[in-house]
Amino acid sequence: MPFQFTCPYCFKKTLVDEALAGESGPCAGCGKQITLPRLPTAETPTGIHPAGSAPPPRPARNESRMAGWLLKAIGLVTLVTATAVALLFLFWPIFQSLKERRNKAACMNNLQQIAMALNAYAADHGSYPPPIVYDDQGKPMHSWRVLILGYLGEEALFAQYNFNLPWDSQLNSMLFSRCPKVFVTPGTNQSLAGETSYMLITGNGTLFPTSGPLAPEDIVDGPANTLLVVEVKNNTYEWTKPIDLDAATLNRKIGAGGKNSIGGNHPNGATAAFADGSGAWLPGDLDPVLFDAILTPNGGEPIDTSEFELQ
Repeated sequence: MPFQFTCPYCFKKTLVDEALAGESGPCAGCGKQITLPRLPTAETPTGIHPAGSAPPPRPARNESRMAGWLLKAIGLVTLVTATAVALLFLFWPIFQSLKERRNKAACMNNLQQIAMALNAYAADHGSYPPPIVYDDQGKPMHSWRVLILGYLGEEALFAQYNFNLPWDSQLNSMLFSRCPKVFVTPGTNQSLAGETSYMLITGNGTLFPTSGPLAPEDIVDGPANTLLVVEVKNNTYEWTKPIDLDAATLNRKIGAGGKNSIGGNHPNGATAAFADGSGAWLPGDLDPVLFDAILTPNGGEPIDTSEFELQ
């Protein structure tokens, strides 16, 4: 099929047979050497393909780009996760140490509140409360924990307790689940079961001898040198139950856990409070002789209270 060619020298237009496309020769008008252009090849317009044929594959540029971003994202997440795990592994002992110290301090704070309530009771009644209130037949009826509720800001709970009935009567047992948080060491779920974490040490040679509880002014060794209330690991006794530790059978190993022993909720020792209301940390390796010295109110032993500071 002929096509029109215009000479670039003389500008003469000539119909040229398409078979001569791309050939060189003299111009018919001016005689100068010219080269005929090649005819463009037929291309299918973008998005159009011959009928009956499959469309050409689309460029995979977008898919490749998305795959690249996805791989980068996965790599970033993997790196962040690995870094977090490494940091957690590295700093886990520090986290645990801080958590343990916080629980010890919170437990000691509970004991200080209880000690203050016991001293407030003593100021009003002339002596510390009896560990156990008995009825006329000598049956245990009530615990000192119930007696000091009003001094702990639990007046409403105190008003609901019926002192005419024993602690485990149907009416009073309904209060088991309402154990005040101050009676439970932090970090445990004993309050859900109504179990207490704090007890007195009773018996001859303590602040609570069988002859009756002493008053703060009866402490010859000084309130700052005499134990008043201690932490226990209890999984048995409700907070209203009239029961405490017996000095005669007490396990002198601090932190041993179990019945009639001190501590067990914290590693390497136990929390306590002295009669002056100050908190104390009883180390697990506490000398039994020193322990007996702070247990007795009238022993006259020299005591270095710096050994009982929370480290």
